[in-house]
Amino acid sequence: MFGKYRKQKRIELDINTIFKEILNHTAIIILSGISTACMFIIITQLFITPVYESKAKLFVLSRNSSKMVTSSDMESSSSLVLDYIELIQSRRVLERVISDLNLHMTHEELRSLIQIVSTNDTRIIIITVTTEDPYLSADIANEICNAFSVTVQEVMGIEPIHVIEAAEISIYSSSPSLKWNGLIGGVIGILLSSAVIILFRIIDTGIKNRNDVNHYLGLELLGSIPLSQSKKERI
Repeated sequence: MFGKYRKQKRIELDINTIFKEILNHTAIIILSGISTACMFIIITQLFITPVYESKAKLFVLSRNSSKMVTSSDMESSSSLVLDYIELIQSRRVLERVISDLNLHMTHEELRSLIQIVSTNDTRIIIITVTTEDPYLSADIANEICNAFSVTVQEVMGIEPIHVIEAAEISIYSSSPSLKWNGLIGGVIGILLSSAVIILFRIIDTGIKNRNDVNHYLGLELLGSIPLSQSKKERI
């Protein structure tokens, strides 16, 4: 029982020692975090190409009468949302966009730049285009709306789709995020520096004080001989 208590006490002492080492090297850990964060920010700015998003919003409304909107019109419009999402991504619409904007890409490459979603319980479709050029992202998003409206009239013979929000040129990149990458770098720097400090403390089994004599050798210290002032100066 005494041996088990002694072992648990040693483990507790080791954990306390580790925390003390971290506290004693707080300045180094913080400096490592700041340095790593700055390094991540510099790498992000120099080596990662930013991308820009532009969004356009469409309102789906199928009217039986041009003068007023009925509940049946609203219900039929809701059922058309999923059909319209598929039609926007169709080859016919995308190739029209490529032709109108003179893009040098296939319809499959263009489709990979587009994300289309519908807001829950609404008849609003959101078209998001992501490219490395903010002007191109806005142009593609707006041209998709135009090409889709024309295609709907040709295929289904209904009135043009209503664009409730045209795509605008984005000033700020959507990815990568300097703040987020800097935060990740700071956390990594803090964790790595703490791990190195803990590792060196674990592998360092040298005798540094009277407590280490009992801890590592299991012996009781009977006394100590102080160094003279002349020996301290030479040390």
